[in-house]
Amino acid sequence: MSRTVEELRARIRELARQRLEALREEARAPDFSQRATFSHMVGVYVLANAVPDLRMVVEGPDCTHLKTQYLEGNHDLEANLTSLTGLHRVANTALYPSSLIGSREEPVRELIERLGQAEDTGAVMLAPMPMAAITGADYDRLCVEAEEACGVPCFALRGSPISGDWLDGFDAALLALAEKLPLPGAEADPQKVALVGYLWDRNEQDHHANLALLGRYLEALGLELCSTWPSGVSVEALGAVAEAGTILSLPYGRAAARALRRRLDRPVLELELPFGFDASERFLKAIGAHFGVEEEAAALCEAGYASTVPRLEWLVPLVFQGLRAGYIGDPHLAEGFAEMIHLLGGELAFALISNRQGPREGCDLGVPEGRLLTHPTMRSLRLLEAEVIAEARLHLVVTNLLGGVLESPEPALVELGFPSVYTHALHPTPFLGFEGALAFLERVANRLRMAEVEDARLLAWLRGL
Repeated sequence: MSRTVEELRARIRELARQRLEALREEARAPDFSQRATFSHMVGVYVLANAVPDLRMVVEGPDCTHLKTQYLEGNHDLEANLTSLTGLHRVANTALYPSSLIGSREEPVRELIERLGQAEDTGAVMLAPMPMAAITGADYDRLCVEAEEACGVPCFALRGSPISGDWLDGFDAALLALAEKLPLPGAEADPQKVALVGYLWDRNEQDHHANLALLGRYLEALGLELCSTWPSGVSVEALGAVAEAGTILSLPYGRAAARALRRRLDRPVLELELPFGFDASERFLKAIGAHFGVEEEAAALCEAGYASTVPRLEWLVPLVFQGLRAGYIGDPHLAEGFAEMIHLLGGELAFALISNRQGPREGCDLGVPEGRLLTHPTMRSLRLLEAEVIAEARLHLVVTNLLGGVLESPEPALVELGFPSVYTHALHPTPFLGFEGALAFLERVANRLRMAEVEDARLLAWLRGL
């Protein structure tokens, strides 16, 4: 059996080297492949999906309707951006180049008003595509006129840049909410905090579990989580942010947190994403230091380690030590994943950040030189993967949907982040905090063990040929 395995691995290495040479030859030509990411407008849709009574008018062609499929029926089983009635939560103006030469104001305003008058509408966001934004239409005035007619907040998103990616789009849409949504006049409660910049990218139970867990952490520190932007709640419910004495800023919405600071005159504490054991400890201790509850935060961290780390005792030497892994996805999840892999005795062989924004300043993912790519092209992604696999066996790739372009069958794939179309959360399964780190590593360990079964079945099949 072992000799057969070695022969199979050697054959994989040889094929990987041949593929690498072919890709290197291809790389001699100019690279016109698309970026390994998702567009600015997709991120705007993620935000729209996170606020259930927010409707959106996209000034653009009908093809903008198809971008809802990144969420609905794929990434988020609970998404409802489209409707059988034809009155979609994300509508478009069917704009084409021939339409740009005439006035479009009346039909745009009428569509905003129609969505604003629909049942259960809390607000309407107008999002112009670049082809429309460059014409200089007075979108702010149209939104004011529509708001007067329909009676719900209507506001325009700043034009979507052609070079922006989905994280840029999410950040811009959340900023528009922070700047334009009416907020109630409320007295700040020093014991209440708001989380701003949480990536609620779907309405499934992983995110519900994350916020429940973070709420328990804050309660243990004597604080109350009064609002999370966004968190699958209505426009009106988002107004609870005005009650917060402090805004806790998470990395997916720094600009929105700063905008709320200006509007509400509240202090902002910028925190990293608590993904992984080390990151969760830093998250809690930063909050503890800010509020003067350092001892409580330290005790909470100690309890978190005590309830999770011992459960990994058998898996660390059996599964994780010597693990050679890769990562494809957004920069904020990359940081926590890299720390966990190194902590458990593995190696991060490469990291591909599928956004323009890279890891935060001073953060070292610990990947070999030349093995960290930020906002690369698809050809660069394929070439990097081929180089890594040709060097030595790659056991695991934690990836979003972009992992589907990997051609080698060797590494086990674990979906994480946006979009994840093959993995869903039907029951509370956090991935943040200490408990979330354990749940995530459980998924990784199970997938790696299943990869061993798949190898054995492949070998048995080859023997029978």
